[in-house]
Amino acid sequence: MSKLRYFSQETRMALVFKTLILVLVTISTNGFLMSNTTSAPCRDDQPNCQILDDNFAVCKDPQKARELCRRYCNFCDTVDGDWSVWGTWGGCDVTCGNGTRRRTRSCNNPAPAQGGMYCEGSSTETSDCGINKCPVGWLPWSAWSKCSGSCGDGIKTRQRTCQNVVTSLLLGNCTGQDQELVQCSQWNCSVLFRARGVADYTLSTKNQIIIFTEMLYNVGGGYNPATGKFTAPVTGIYLFTVHLCAAHSESIFYAIMAKGEQVANGHTYRVSGWVCVSGDAIVQLDVNHVVYVKTTYTQDELLQAGLNDDFDAKSNSFQGVLLK
Repeated sequence: MSKLRYFSQETRMALVFKTLILVLVTISTNGFLMSNTTSAPCRDDQPNCQILDDNFAVCKDPQKARELCRRYCNFCDTVDGDWSVWGTWGGCDVTCGNGTRRRTRSCNNPAPAQGGMYCEGSSTETSDCGINKCPVGWLPWSAWSKCSGSCGDGIKTRQRTCQNVVTSLLLGNCTGQDQELVQCSQWNCSVLFRARGVADYTLSTKNQIIIFTEMLYNVGGGYNPATGKFTAPVTGIYLFTVHLCAAHSESIFYAIMAKGEQVANGHTYRVSGWVCVSGDAIVQLDVNHVVYVKTTYTQDELLQAGLNDDFDAKSNSFQGVLLK
């Protein structure tokens, strides 16, 4: 250093600066300040990895494989997973009182790769939370339900809920029922039938039910063409009409029966030619009351298809309709 006194001050400063740069480059190359060295080599900690794998399948256990035979079992490029930061807390799971909230995190910082280990611990965390004190007593009534059934009389209901049941019951704030039922009526229903043509044209037996077999319409399904009987599907006021045509110079004696009683009747007796007779009745019926037409004489005979004009034979008919 003493030899530097023979140089000018500017020269000495230049030499010192160059020397410093050389030192920094040397240190950097040897890895003291800026590391450019490669990571530790991937190697096995056991010299007999093939024997371990053949006998104990060590490569099928990622943890043991990475500890003992990392290179042999191809675990050199494995990446262990690590957790992301926790997400924000979710809302409280109750609308009042004490509840729970939760938050989550993901194992993606980084995600496991090449057989790396999954993150340890749980992806979900919970904590207690609380909202305003729960009110007590009944909540308001719900809206009324629709009237039950398709028509006629029925039932409709409504419900209410008791809040904070235990406390409300202790304080007597939920007395009474949680459901109400009331009777209701629906009169937007239709009952209508018309049948023609009869099963037995001779009508040789007194009190024989006249069965009209050809259904033209049967709204409400009240008329049964197999029995000749109408069964009221709903309570109401009904109108029934019957039209009968006698065979040539024959007689017809009939009655309309409702609820086991005669409500209308008529007849034609051995008039020369073909004669028809009609009758009707307005009846108050309850559900399942029965209406039908029967003979009241033993020697009746109606027009019939094949022997008489088809149109006249089909004039034998029975019909009914719900008025109200």
